[in-house]
Amino acid sequence: GAQVAALAARTRARRKLLAEVRKSVKTYQAAEAQLARERERSEAALRRLIAGAEEERARKRGEGGVAPERTSGAFAGLRGRLPWPVRGQVAGRFGRVQDPALKTWTFNRGIEIEVAEGVPVQAVAAGRVEAVDWFRGYGWFALVGHGDGYYTLYAHLSETAVRIGDRVRAGEGVGMSGNTGTLDQRSRLHFEVLKGSEPEDPLAWLTR
Repeated sequence: GAQVAALAARTRARRKLLAEVRKSVKTYQAAEAQLARERERSEAALRRLIAGAEEERARKRGEGGVAPERTSGAFAGLRGRLPWPVRGQVAGRFGRVQDPALKTWTFNRGIEIEVAEGVPVQAVAAGRVEAVDWFRGYGWFALVGHGDGYYTLYAHLSETAVRIGDRVRAGEGVGMSGNTGTLDQRSRLHFEVLKGSEPEDPLAWLTR
């Protein structure tokens, strides 16, 4: 009798544990799906932000003023030679990726680099800080314009070290690594290279 009761108790405990696991997985999946939707809205906001920066630059040129940068092809010439913003393993690559839990496909506009929290994140080239903000799916980020329509974006920062309008040199800090704006508990840097608002594979730009 005692053996049967113990077995029944273990079975009930196992069922309860499985129910809790299923519930937590469903909660996580719902949160991931919501984050994906909000990330799409954030990407649209980022495109509008870049379009605004490009319009402002064109307006200044039209008024005969000095554009924020006069690089004339300087950044484009750095393809394959940019220094890494942080040192670390690439944990997420550019392009279409499948969520292992949701089995849904999304497009990763940049790469994720594994890095401990609080590590200085460095600008990969000289430029002007066009935006410092917090977006869902990006967390704290800094957007740097390099001229000729090129931008780099540094996201999931734990803190930022620059303000809009700041000029930065290659290797100068833009913030500290973290995991803001994501459900992931691990710290990693999300890094993008953009031509206008269109993303390009950062691995084609960074030094091997």
